[in-house]
Amino acid sequence: MFIIDHQTINDLQIFPIHKNEEAIYTLFNNKVKTYGGHIKLETMFRNPLTSEQEIDDRLNIIEFLSREEISIEIDREILDFIEYYMSTTTLPIPTRISYIDGIRRTISNLIREKNEYYIIKRGLLFSVGILKNLHIFATQYKN
Repeated sequence: MFIIDHQTINDLQIFPIHKNEEAIYTLFNNKVKTYGGHIKLETMFRNPLTSEQEIDDRLNIIEFLSREEISIEIDREILDFIEYYMSTTTLPIPTRISYIDGIRRTISNLIREKNEYYIIKRGLLFSVGILKNLHIFATQYKN
């Protein structure tokens, strides 16, 4: 992978120079739903592949995913929440607690959920749900 220079990007009209201008990037960017997806797409365009095999692999993936019968619905807000859950560093580090302490914490969270508990609980539930959907998707289109 190499980094493409600013002049080449402008010459090839990869990114729009002015707002609402059409460019190669905008053809793909309009289909991306999440913030992380936008970042990944821009990174891919700014760092083109150099290996013929990598280019062929990416073309095959794009061709496969662009078929009309291929569809997977993933809620953008759920993905954003999972991304936050996965990237946050303020979550408490698990510690060894007594059985009584565990029951007390569980009851406390049932009565009034702490923010950290909510983030962990929802993040895990959403992550498991997405993984199940991706598993179903992958098994449908297995070779």
